[in-house]
Parts: sequence; C-alpha cells; structure tokens
Amino acid sequence: MGEHDLARDERYAANADRVARAAEVRELISAWTRNHTTHEVEELLGGIVPCGPVHTAADIFRDPHVARRQMLATVDQPGAPAPVTIVNSPIKMTASPTGVRRRAPLLGEHTAEAMAAAGFAPGEVEVLRAAGVLA
Repeated sequence: MGEHDLARDERYAANADRVARAAEVRELISAWTRNHTTHEVEELLGGIVPCGPVHTAADIFRDPHVARRQMLATVDQPGAPAPVTIVNSPIKMTASPTGVRRRAPLLGEHTAEAMAAAGFAPGEVEVLRAAGVLA
C-alpha cells in the first residue's frame, strides 16, 4: 500500500490491536483501494496478501479462472426454454470425480419416494398431499 509508517505504528502492531481498531483499519484499506481498480489491487497484493475480487453474477460467467476450474455446470431443467447454468462443485479430485451429476428436483418431484423411505404408505402420502401438507 506504500504506507510504510503503518508497519511501524504501535496502534496496529499486533492482531489484537488491529481487531480493536477494525473500523480504522477498514477505512485505511478502503481509502487505498478506492484509488485502484480491482485488477490493480490483485496485481499489487496478489501473492503477498490473500485477496480476490468480489464478483457480480455477470463477472462470474466471464471470469477465465471460473471457466478453467469448471466451476459452472449446464443442466437441462424442465420448464426452462434452454439448459440452465448452475454452480459446480468447488472440490476437485484426481481419482474421485466430483461435480453436478443431475439437476435439482422440481418441487414435489421426489416427495413420494422420500415419504416412502420415511415409512409412509402411498395412501398416507396422498392424504397429506390433498390436505396441502405436501407438494
């Protein structure tokens, strides 16, 4: 940040001091970051201070890192005019593939199966559906 005096300032010497003065620390950092673009902050601090951009939804879809990490998955969604893009698993393993295997269920799509697994008879499920308790 170019504020070498801050590194020697007793008010911020220990983490407990910085926590106690959190509002001041936030303002110091905010004052500096206001003068730089997100990319400039990443370039200046990357590899030194853990940092990263706060993305809008549109930014996420354009981010080359998100694409390289396969962080988005496309699935067919009944009722949608086209396939939809959803968040993929952030966990990546070499020997155990992770990720989206299927779309999320529609409301009530698996109710009968879930209720049967919980011990409800089909007739009981229908009574609950008719009463508006279940979808």
